Amino acid sequence: MTRDRRRFRAYYERWNLPQDTQTEFPRFKNRILAAVDHSVGQYILNHPDVTKGFLFKVGVRQPVASTTLGLFAALTASAQITKAMSSAKSFADNGVYRGLEATKTQGELILALQCLFWCLADSGSGKLPVLAAAVKTAVDTSPFAEIAVAVRGNTVTLYPRGARLLDDHVVEDTLAWLRKHYAAAKHFESALRIYLAKNASQFRNLLDELRAALEKLLRSVLGNRKSLENQASVLLPWLKDKGVHTHVRDLYRDLLKHFTDYQNAAVKHGTGWVLCEVEYMIYLTGTFMRILLVLNGDAEEE
Repeated sequence: MTRDRRRFRAYYERWNLPQDTQTEFPRFKNRILAAVDHSVGQYILNHPDVTKGFLFKVGVRQPVASTTLGLFAALTASAQITKAMSSAKSFADNGVYRGLEATKTQGELILALQCLFWCLADSGSGKLPVLAAAVKTAVDTSPFAEIAVAVRGNTVTLYPRGARLLDDHVVEDTLAWLRKHYAAAKHFESALRIYLAKNASQFRNLLDELRAALEKLLRSVLGNRKSLENQASVLLPWLKDKGVHTHVRDLYRDLLKHFTDYQNAAVKHGTGWVLCEVEYMIYLTGTFMRILLVLNGDAEEE
């Protein structure tokens, strides 16, 4: 926990003030707006395609040149739209700023911010690390914004933060090291995005994504197309060749069996998963994948 976050939380506790994300949301949003403005605001003003992409991704209606106007009129209208989008004198007049400002909940804000990261990545601007650092500072200054920012190559992923040690080593490291295993990374990131929304009706999809992530990673590392249930005969000798202790190999085998049993029974045919259960499965999946990535040589040097 950062110094600013400790200070704010201590102050709230001392004065018995409400400690919830909704009460703090307007302040958090203002910090995010300032972070975006100071880090990439001018770049966005100078590159209207970023704004266009952002508005499209967040689903904001944009003026479109009608094809019934004729080619010349359509091109003229399109040019006028582009000019209007790029003529804002300050970032506060830009569509990205307004889109972020219009969000009503933390979930909406994080989704909009994630869309901005995607647009900057698509632009090849090299601005991702700058914005990521600014957003991290805004989050660390917000006492109840339990959000982590993971930078993975040319990708920045926002996900919910739980226990700091577990998140840093089980989730964030795993995300970073998965970049060579795109199929697995895609499913793991999808699970984290669903979790961020805290929508219980989507927990089934979240758990399905965790299974897919682990299954894809095992296939990639072991070089086969086996299902999750049929990997033990290949995985255990592989772990032995990597020097893993026999008791750890047995533990991995037993946990993996219970993981697949849970997926095949409770997930496929169950309902009503509680949040702590989902969180446990996220960390368990991350732990499964972390040791595979380290042993496979995918872990980045500290």
